[in-house]
Amino acid sequence: MDKRGFELSIGFFVILILTVIIFAGSLWFLRQFYTTTEEFRQELDRDTEAQLVSLIRDGNIVAIPLNKARLSRGKGATFWLGVQNVLGRNSEFGVSVEFSKGFDAQETEIMETSPVYITNNWVLYSPGPHAIKNNDYQAIPIRVVVGDSIADNAPTPQGTYSFNVCVWDVSQYGATPPGTCDANSDLSVWYTKKIYKIFVEVP
Repeated sequence: MDKRGFELSIGFFVILILTVIIFAGSLWFLRQFYTTTEEFRQELDRDTEAQLVSLIRDGNIVAIPLNKARLSRGKGATFWLGVQNVLGRNSEFGVSVEFSKGFDAQETEIMETSPVYITNNWVLYSPGPHAIKNNDYQAIPIRVVVGDSIADNAPTPQGTYSFNVCVWDVSQYGATPPGTCDANSDLSVWYTKKIYKIFVEVP
């Protein structure tokens, strides 16, 4: 047998095996993702929906029933955002979540934080559009997992980290957020003219 052809055959089989492993790993990841999503839904059914419905009935058009969590690095929590449609018509809503600020135990701002880095690496949610019928509401999950870093080459220190949550009417402003979800935002573009908060304490 030609030695070169034999080496090419071995190389082909190695690549084939690696491809199969990567494909199997992708399938496993997708299964874990959908399983986790279903677990989120069950978590809502058990612990949060009653509080969410209560807040909506009390006149809160947008609400986050449990907006605080104590999480170690690598741990995560799901915060539920309830949005009620009171526009008088069926509509779609967008959601924007952005990191705001971090403070240490002495309430001194942690200046090393990178808002873009933390938002992209700690937060998982669907910006929408979320279709909600008139006078109905929808619970939207926002997942926050504390990362090992708050910026490139900046380990996550102990402290409290806050996140801004904004909701807008897609039919009025389109699918792209009509502004930045921060303290400098024009509040008139948001659905309730308010910015909502999530707080994560890292021990």
